[in-house]
Amino acid sequence: MPSARGIFRGPAAAGAVGGATVQRQRGYSIRRQPDGYLPEPFQAPASAGYCRQPLARSGQAMIESMIVMLVICLLFFGLFQLAHGFAHREILRHAAARAARARTVGFNHWMCTKVMRAATIPNAGRMLQPQETFVDATLREAIDTLSPGALWDWALATTPDNSRAAFERARIPDYLASANSARASYILDYEGWDDIRGSGLGGGAGGTIGNQLEIRLEQKYPLSIMVRGLYDWVGALTPALESGELTLRGNYEIEGHYQLYLDDRGL
Repeated sequence: MPSARGIFRGPAAAGAVGGATVQRQRGYSIRRQPDGYLPEPFQAPASAGYCRQPLARSGQAMIESMIVMLVICLLFFGLFQLAHGFAHREILRHAAARAARARTVGFNHWMCTKVMRAATIPNAGRMLQPQETFVDATLREAIDTLSPGALWDWALATTPDNSRAAFERARIPDYLASANSARASYILDYEGWDDIRGSGLGGGAGGTIGNQLEIRLEQKYPLSIMVRGLYDWVGALTPALESGELTLRGNYEIEGHYQLYLDDRGL
């Protein structure tokens, strides 16, 4: 049946047109002919009690779509930062375990600090020292010569350059062998290392044989603007934020046994 071009909102109408009976009902007409019924579209006049619905509401649909997109983006960025925060916390726990293992075999405070910092490189941000500029010549040439589609296919099919990671790994043994902080900062240094606080790394009395050593690490984790707004919106259910940061913690406990073969002098 053809779609109705008008919507009937009154009682069924009937009439005779050219000797044939016409029944009008719910937006279409049925013309009774000798050989049967032939439905045809019916356009009702406004004076007959008919009215037309709005043909388009594109403005309202666009506003609703924008609201839905904003909510989806907020949820996506919130989940992304939540996963990022969990990854940061796991790295802190790994660093605490590395430092605890170094402490339980008798390394001093400075050595445990270096071990902890080397384990928290993924959380440390930008590398400050050494100041090296790494340029992938192959990637630069591909960007200059390939179209966006071909560049995308090429990037998926090739192995990314890891010269920077290899350079950092080569510096870690030299950093661990440094005698003091001044020398270590010229070998390897990162932007976020000073923000990572640790306790239990050494520097106090050793205690008795078999005592538990606990390493606790803390790091400030900044929140993005969207996630900060969501956190403030549910502030009635969570503690209020004094700043746009959360404190991530990682701890590890291990039995100390270095007193069996070392004399702890509070280092």
